[in-house]
Amino acid sequence: MIAVYGYYQAMFAKEDVKKIKKETSIIKLVTPYYFNEDLYIMLAEYYLKLGDKTKATNSLKDVIKKNPTSQTANSLLKKIIEL
Repeated sequence: MIAVYGYYQAMFAKEDVKKIKKETSIIKLVTPYYFNEDLYIMLAEYYLKLGDKTKATNSLKDVIKKNPTSQTANSLLKKIIEL
């Protein structure tokens, strides 16, 4: 439930960096206990908005460890590497 709250709050934050930072920290609280591929990918996208390529990469690598065939995670990771 907490992850969903953070997800929607971050989604509606649009480009407000302060709000995105707050909501990603809320989402990050639950990630050790709850794996959802879409949540991890979304978290990576928000880390990119915050300019944190390392955390974005780590989030995507977590997805790829659990689902090596994830096209979304693999393509986003490739895009980050090319930046």
